[in-house]
Amino acid sequence: MNQPSTVPHPSSNPNLNAPVAHANQRLAAIQKAIDDQLYDQALDAIRQWLLQAPEQGAAHFIHGVCLLRMGNWQAAVAPLEHAARLLPNQPDPVRHLANVAFRQHRSADEIRLLQQLLTLKPDELRAAQRLFELQNAQGDHAGMLDTAQRYLSTPLRLPTRLACVKAMVSLGRPDEARQEVDAMMAEPESFDAGVGMLVQLLETEESMLAAIDRLRQRADAGQASAALWATLGKLHSRLEQIPESMDAMTRSLSLDATQFGVWHDLGVLQRQEGLLDESQQSMGRCLALDPFHASAIRVMGHEHKFEYGDPLFKTVTHAAARLHDYPEAAQPQVHYAIAKALEDVGDLDSAFAHYARGGQIQKKLHPWQESRMRNVLSVMRRYLHAGDYLQAATQGLRSAKPVFVFGMPRSGTTLLEQVIASHPLAYGAGELKLASGVINNIQIGRVKIETMHEDAPKGPSFNAGDWSIAQRGQRYLEEIEKLAGPQAQRIVDKMPGNYHWLGPLSTILPGCHLIHSRRHPVEICLSEYRIFFPDGIPFSYDLRDLGKAYRMYMDYMAYWNEVLPPGRVLHVRYEDMVDDLETQARRILAHIGLPWDDACLKFYETKRKVKTASVTQVRKPIYTSSVSRWRKYETYLKPLLDELGPLVQEYEAEIAHLTPKT
Repeated sequence: MNQPSTVPHPSSNPNLNAPVAHANQRLAAIQKAIDDQLYDQALDAIRQWLLQAPEQGAAHFIHGVCLLRMGNWQAAVAPLEHAARLLPNQPDPVRHLANVAFRQHRSADEIRLLQQLLTLKPDELRAAQRLFELQNAQGDHAGMLDTAQRYLSTPLRLPTRLACVKAMVSLGRPDEARQEVDAMMAEPESFDAGVGMLVQLLETEESMLAAIDRLRQRADAGQASAALWATLGKLHSRLEQIPESMDAMTRSLSLDATQFGVWHDLGVLQRQEGLLDESQQSMGRCLALDPFHASAIRVMGHEHKFEYGDPLFKTVTHAAARLHDYPEAAQPQVHYAIAKALEDVGDLDSAFAHYARGGQIQKKLHPWQESRMRNVLSVMRRYLHAGDYLQAATQGLRSAKPVFVFGMPRSGTTLLEQVIASHPLAYGAGELKLASGVINNIQIGRVKIETMHEDAPKGPSFNAGDWSIAQRGQRYLEEIEKLAGPQAQRIVDKMPGNYHWLGPLSTILPGCHLIHSRRHPVEICLSEYRIFFPDGIPFSYDLRDLGKAYRMYMDYMAYWNEVLPPGRVLHVRYEDMVDDLETQARRILAHIGLPWDDACLKFYETKRKVKTASVTQVRKPIYTSSVSRWRKYETYLKPLLDELGPLVQEYEAEIAHLTPKT
């Protein structure tokens, strides 16, 4: 017999025993049979009752209750709907129908039913809270604000105030949201909730620094709380102040060790800092408090070698069994986590089924706007030639500090940056979401180039439209010097997608250095396909899209090779780095004008934050297991191989001279 789901619905009663008000002796007898799990006996009695009184609303209601108790959610819908029609003033049938809609992930129906329930019974506070949570998830922020404001004077005052703030932010009313948060922070009983909203409201560096100062003053006055320290941790993290962030999170957890979200965030930062054992411990604490935390399950699995029956394997499989209990946005992380576990134990068929399903959901949530980037390239190729870039570059800011490392994601950009950053005169700034904003709407020749769009990395927002070419270069230099300090002679920006903008970057910074990281096309695409990117790479969720994106990237690079002077871009193959690191490291340092330093060969000893998926690899010496790995997976890659076509053979001919490593 099917067992009922254990997931509670926020608007449901604690039990299913609420009969209608005019329950009679017959109804009570059937209810007792249900309570005793004598379902066949109860169903027989219900059928006899309905034969005698087919329009008896109580009989249809108890029929639905019995089916719910048996776990037959879909079968319960018809009798409950019949009961709701026959008993239009009774909230119980509607409440249970909302429960069924919740369990079956029919959000639109659940919203409609909750609204109907609140019309019948306005004091159903759990239903109200669930309704504005659903409206928020569906993007109906105006409806969410209306629902929440109607319950501000009830015991739901605190969560409804939070809901109002979220809705105001989403509706583009940040001033009202800030006023509400300030009011909450002025009241001791709502201070912690208000301070927790600060991170969502503050956008500029100045506003975050001011908030940090304000909260630090409160902490110094002896008024610190776990929520205050947790918020400080998030603010410091957003400002890339990682030691301060980790310290604040640790203080928060010392006051309240039950904050699974803070354990998770601390684990993420520890992983970026190379503290892998500590990160695993923090993620373990998160999962001990919230065993189905999707991100913690996924992140912890990165450093774990799964085996059948080990505790984390059991956690992942249990999460996969409850996939439909997760919000759709969290489901891909579970799919990627179980795929990694299944791959570790050798079940590639099942693993790739989960990669595919996780990718399908991600693609639905974050579709790839392929045509836009093709159109940008088409316009530049048609109207901008070598002379246009050279002429515009005469107005640029000459500085040798910026080093742009770019290529497809997973092409070896992190390794290349780490080698440079190990030099005492260089600084690795990571993947800066900066360049596209600085050059947005730049005028070169007859073309104004728009770089900020829906697929662009979300970074600082600049009002760059009226800046001169030199001002753009100056602003970029100022921003990276804030990170590196004035002592660094070379500062590496390794945002892979900057390959879209090599011409404009060479225009605003004609003295910058450009290094193109290359790698076997299938290795790149396979690696992207098997990784969940928190910031999103929209073309990575589908094998055919990956092939198309790779070909488009090659088209961009062919264009830059046509219009930029010979030698302007240094091309470095990942396979050559693996084969002979010293030769390639010397090439790279010569290109950027730095003297040789042996530290570049011990890049894995360099202590610096790494936020990309390569965080583990750059903590180890060069290894060869990632070269020619794709053959193991070839049977699953036909859509990708079809799209790549001859590019695979052409690249393999380039690296044929390399001696295979064993």
